[in-house]
Amino acid sequence: AQFGELGDALVVSVTEKGDIFSVQVCHQQLDKAGFSSSGTVQVEGFTVAGGKLSGHFFTKGENEFFGDTWSVDLKISGDLPRK
Repeated sequence: AQFGELGDALVVSVTEKGDIFSVQVCHQQLDKAGFSSSGTVQVEGFTVAGGKLSGHFFTKGENEFFGDTWSVDLKISGDLPRK
């Protein structure tokens, strides 16, 4: 997705405590194939327990990257892979 060939993606890397340390934004409608963003995506209600992960990832309104505007409002909940 990062090079505009495999669809769209929002890749958020977090610690087990829910601290975000990396964000990649990849979307076909962007002028650039994708970009990294630091400090713009926030998380609340992040939990990892009982083999499940959940949380709410969001931006406070729209952001701009070289003329492209973007925002995030994504709630996730799912099973973690078994070890």
